[in-house]
Amino acid sequence: MSSEKFESLDDDFTSILDSLRERIERKIPNYSGEERKTAIRHAERNMEEANIIYQEMEEEAKVAPISARTQMLSKLRNYRREMDQLNRSMKKATTSSFGVSDTYGFERNDRAEASQRAKLMEGTQILNRTTDSIARSHQISAETDQIGVDTIDELGRQRDVLERTRDRVRQKLYRYRIRQELYRDRVRQGLYRDRIRQELYRDRIRQELYRDRVRQELYRDRKRQELYRDRIRQELYRDRVRQELYRDRIRQELYRDRVRQELYRDRIRQELYRHRVRQELYRHRVRQELYRDRIRQELYRDRVRQELYRHRVRQELYRDRIRQELYRDRVRQELYRHRVRQELYRDRVRQELYRDRVRQELYRDRVRQELYRHRVRQELYRDRVRQELYRHRVRQELYRHRVRQELYRDRVRQELYRDRIRQELYRDRIRQELYRDRVRQELYRDRVRQELYRHRVRQELYRHRVRQELYIHRVRQELYIHRVRQHTGTGTDILFGSW
Repeated sequence: MSSEKFESLDDDFTSILDSLRERIERKIPNYSGEERKTAIRHAERNMEEANIIYQEMEEEAKVAPISARTQMLSKLRNYRREMDQLNRSMKKATTSSFGVSDTYGFERNDRAEASQRAKLMEGTQILNRTTDSIARSHQISAETDQIGVDTIDELGRQRDVLERTRDRVRQKLYRYRIRQELYRDRVRQGLYRDRIRQELYRDRIRQELYRDRVRQELYRDRKRQELYRDRIRQELYRDRVRQELYRDRIRQELYRDRVRQELYRDRIRQELYRHRVRQELYRHRVRQELYRDRIRQELYRDRVRQELYRHRVRQELYRDRIRQELYRDRVRQELYRHRVRQELYRDRVRQELYRDRVRQELYRDRVRQELYRHRVRQELYRDRVRQELYRHRVRQELYRHRVRQELYRDRVRQELYRDRIRQELYRDRIRQELYRDRVRQELYRDRVRQELYRHRVRQELYRHRVRQELYIHRVRQELYIHRVRQHTGTGTDILFGSW
């Protein structure tokens, strides 16, 4: 059964029925005279007590929940049948006692008068005893009612004081927890803002360093181009000076040859020999000059190759730096995600702890309720008949307590709902910050790609200019060779052709 009071009343009722059944079936038929009358009176008292307990059981069955009410009502029906059978058997035993023959030797009239007198005496004695017992019971009931009222008032005041103190303590604890959570949220937000500022400052410093490096590289490239242009200009000037000197020498030699031919016709052989020697020397000089030009071209090619190799090495180093920066950014993102997961896990643990605390508080309230019910049941068991007012008040207090519990549960649910809303808002903020960080990273990557594209375009332009300068230098060399061939005539053509 769900009600312990019903079970205790059931035990009392079964014990009273057993004693009634034993008296009606065994004691009353075997007794005679005063013993029989006392047995009948005790049976009637037991029957009254059984009726009172039956009424209390009916009230408990009406208040009981629906799941246990059907079983209680079926039990009560069976008890009612047993009580009806016992009433019938008791009436039969009492009526049969008057028709049995006695052993006193009086006649029927005397016996009737004696029986009537005895009945009157018993009735007066019973009335006196009942009046005394009723007076005593009234006095005891008044005293118990006063004690019960005092105790109920005292318990009500104590309960109100305890409930107020409990509510205050809970409010203080809730406020303290809310303050702790707010302080922790502020600290987390401050730390997160500091981290974001540090990351932004580091990103700005990196961008400035990258810009400075790019500017330095561009400045170095410009300086190299200027130096290369100056060298090419110097080489071209030297080539022009050499060509002019060579032209002057050729003119001088031609003039000397003409003068020698006019003045020293006899020395033609010597002059021819000298001319041959000079041609050999000239060939030797031309070969030396060509060899020097080849050496200069080879050195220039080696320098260009070295510059290209250095440029490639710089590009590889720059790519390695960009890869390292991307890897560091990924590691930072993974650390940030791990921190966010840890924070979420801590929030879940806090929620579980808060739920465990709420469950413990509810369990303590239930234990207190069970203890309070047990005490109330004990008080009701001691004063079954006289404390109807006390029961009514206790029911009211239980109803109020249930209402307070429902209000407290509604408050707890509202607080849990607010905590969930706060968590959802915090998660949305974290998602927005992550989205902003991703957008910033994408913008930074786009800038890096643009800078790389510009750097590649500049390299291609620089290579194109170098090719143009080389092509112009080759064209000038070809023009210079063509002019030399035109000035020198057939001899130089032969020399250059043989070479």
